[in-house]
Amino acid sequence: SEAEYERILNTDLILKGNRRGAMDEDVYVVLEASYTSNGGDLSRALLSAAILRRVLPDDEVVPALYYGRIHETDRKAAADAGVVAIMDTNPAV
Repeated sequence: SEAEYERILNTDLILKGNRRGAMDEDVYVVLEASYTSNGGDLSRALLSAAILRRVLPDDEVVPALYYGRIHETDRKAAADAGVVAIMDTNPAV
């Protein structure tokens, strides 16, 4: 749909690679980045991943958040949803 197309275009970052030892199996990481992550970032990451899974059913799709700060309830919700949460440990000076 048009809305799904727009969601993929507005995803902060989509990476494609392979897991070590599995060069013939593509992995896509769908990442939403924010200085302060919240439930909206989580929802966008999950939605983008769901859309990409429908488009690429034979490939692994991993939703992820990249953040400087996150509320504990949002971090727990991300973990419960299987979303990789990556904290920026080198904030800009």
